[in-house]
Amino acid sequence: IDIALRFLSSEYLIIKKGERYAATEFGKKTSMLYIDPLTATHFRDSLENVSKKKKHTFGFLHVITNSEEFFPKFGLRNKDFETASLMIENHTSELLEPISEYDCTRSLLAIQSWITESSEASLSDSLGIESGDMHRMVETANWLTYCLREIAKHVERADLLEELENLRRRIIYGIREELLDLVKVKGIGRVRARILFKNRIRTLDDLTKIPVNKLAEIDKIGLTLANNIKSELKKVRY
Repeated sequence: IDIALRFLSSEYLIIKKGERYAATEFGKKTSMLYIDPLTATHFRDSLENVSKKKKHTFGFLHVITNSEEFFPKFGLRNKDFETASLMIENHTSELLEPISEYDCTRSLLAIQSWITESSEASLSDSLGIESGDMHRMVETANWLTYCLREIAKHVERADLLEELENLRRRIIYGIREELLDLVKVKGIGRVRARILFKNRIRTLDDLTKIPVNKLAEIDKIGLTLANNIKSELKKVRY
């Protein structure tokens, strides 16, 4: 108990008031989020390294997948080290701190691949991660990204809130950032959003302007869904 109290006190989750301890605002936030104090302090400390005016996507994913709560967590196999090294090289500018492939998990590679629209079949072939595990990782990453955003709000990093919310939605849908507008519409997921994007329908305005019969002609849409999309679009826009 003494060790736990010392940790909570040193990390400013609690403060001593006379003979008793009381939760700080940060302690209350941690409790409300139902996350381990180790995770909360890890998130808070990681945010101190975040610079302004650049993307941090891969860095945020590394922090999330390395946290105590992230599950399931798969270690790298021998054949994954080259993939990890290449991924780090391609996303160095997004890191919150320097890392090597030894700091990565297969879960990190999978989530990064997922938000760049790798299919579940591709993730199974390349990383050996099956559909059920991928769905659990998406659920956990969604929750932890929300927690990271709430802690960013608590430490007054308003500049990070939009990026973290966008990342959370990208994790949910498994999409690149350019599709975020389209998936706001019910009935449009990662596959249909990409098809629409390839057909030069890239924003809600584009969806509004295209006649319903033209929308229906697009692959995987059809007249029924086209009408539903037009109806749902009104709810999103107004």
